[in-house]
Amino acid sequence: MAQDPQIVEREKRSGGGCRFLRAFYAPRQLFEELAEKPSFLAMALTLTAINLVLLVVALPKLQALALHMFEQNPPPVPPEELERVRALLPKQVAIGGVASGVLFPWIIWLLVALALKIYAAFSTKETPYRTLFAVAVFGYLPVFLGSIIAYALILALPVQSLPHVTLSLAAFLPQQKTLLYNFLAQCSPFTWWSLVLWGLGSAVAMRTKPSGPVLYMFGLWLLVALLLAVLGTLSPGAA
Repeated sequence: MAQDPQIVEREKRSGGGCRFLRAFYAPRQLFEELAEKPSFLAMALTLTAINLVLLVVALPKLQALALHMFEQNPPPVPPEELERVRALLPKQVAIGGVASGVLFPWIIWLLVALALKIYAAFSTKETPYRTLFAVAVFGYLPVFLGSIIAYALILALPVQSLPHVTLSLAAFLPQQKTLLYNFLAQCSPFTWWSLVLWGLGSAVAMRTKPSGPVLYMFGLWLLVALLLAVLGTLSPGAA
């Protein structure tokens, strides 16, 4: 199948960096290119590498935060075990942080692409999984932007302030263990932005109106957000 000459010309003029920017100011054109040529590996590896570098840079602060929270709320273990647990904590934070920094984006991309594939199957708009995975990767960029801002705040603020920092709507309430607060903690404008991009990108790939996929993605997010809010409220540490 011959490619659209305009798309080919845009690809010649644009590199990965330009694609990164067009996810913010010209997403439809970007997703049209991805529908024709769903290349995502370079962007996925770049985002993973940047995320890993940011995490390594912020790791001393994250370890200090873990120790601060440990001292504020020590676990219910015998006194002789406390020092051993405290000594192991920085290593556990490092291992867990690096593992999550590398794996978390890929898990999100896999789940989003799977959700879009299910929508395509039920709407009889058969679309290759590879194309939907490309949509998941590039639609993730607002969430990635939010993570960069979060890392900047981690590096800039004192350790004592970090537990109270959030980019979600929960920032407008005092920190508390309530259903409302835990739900608002899931309400991030960066997440909503990505939901819109995932819906738009899948609509372009399926050659359908964006309203259906966008509402579908927001519906899935709402179910997950409510579930996490309930679990957070019922957790042992809830007040």
